Amino acid sequence: MAVSIKDIAKKVGVSDAAVSMALRNHPRISESRQKQIRKAARQMNYHPNLLARGLVQKKTNSIGLIMAEVELEVVSAKMITLNHLAEEAGYRMYLVHTEGRQDRALRSASELISRGVDGLIVYGTSFGKSDVDAASKLGSQVPVVFLDQYISDSGLHVRQDKAAGVEQAVNHLHNLGHENIFMMFGYWANWQEAPRFTGFVKGMEQIGIADANSRIVEICSRRKIDENGHYAHDAEETHQRVQMFLKNHPECTALICSSDEIALTVMRSLHRLGRKIPEDISLVGFDNIPSGRLSWPALTTIAQPIQKLAEATLNMLLHSIKNKESASEKIVIPTELIIRESTGRRIQKSEVRNQI
Repeated sequence: MAVSIKDIAKKVGVSDAAVSMALRNHPRISESRQKQIRKAARQMNYHPNLLARGLVQKKTNSIGLIMAEVELEVVSAKMITLNHLAEEAGYRMYLVHTEGRQDRALRSASELISRGVDGLIVYGTSFGKSDVDAASKLGSQVPVVFLDQYISDSGLHVRQDKAAGVEQAVNHLHNLGHENIFMMFGYWANWQEAPRFTGFVKGMEQIGIADANSRIVEICSRRKIDENGHYAHDAEETHQRVQMFLKNHPECTALICSSDEIALTVMRSLHRLGRKIPEDISLVGFDNIPSGRLSWPALTTIAQPIQKLAEATLNMLLHSIKNKESASEKIVIPTELIIRESTGRRIQKSEVRNQI
């Protein structure tokens, strides 16, 4: 049976109220008495009923984090960073993985609110446009910050400027002499609306290429679960599609991939096909995961500002919790192009002949 405040009070010989105040460092209880009571609580293995305390104080110092996926390196990094920052601020974070299911996201949000969380962070595509009304109602119950997803013009949102990052990558490749630039991605529902792809189209238009949509290519299907329970792209399927792509588009001299994971898979196929990087094809990823720095050549990539995203998200939520506000606010954080060895100057055919 769990130890209660009454049990501690009986052991020390004080009132229940004195124990309660001592465990909350109340100034009405002397320091020596507080030490005595806390020592007894430790000896008796007392654990406070956080839910009951939250009902009294109307605050549980807990936050719900609802995520559409957790498998990708960059996503788990955001989750870990948010959790560390929450702990430093004195909050416990509860994670719900929705696997991209909107019904589960809404149900989980309601359950977390009923359990007394002080606020919610919703990351990724947990809510769709059809759920705008339902998602907005959550903000009337507890503060909700949407990370990397816009639900409506109202509410609290933090996102990164992914489109501008891809535009920057296009300009980088163009400055190296590339014009036959393509973009590759894995399975992506409604990709036409995603910032990475709109950024590619805009970037290509800026350098005078009007048919950018026809240069966006799905290079592999939805990720599968491997024998170790990990999500991964089918490397052989990707290799076959890369081989077919190069056969159909021999003019391609540069590739931007929608993630580092895709870029590293494509890099492996290019090596197998005898294509040199960046001499034959320059390659750019997106995310800046650690393995991209260790590849050969090291991967040029668009870095997601994980620490800044997490800090802005948590600060926005805690400010709203503290001030009990439901105001609208949007923060946009820029990405950063990290230039490494996988991109290089386009080599003209005349230069190749001269080298021969």
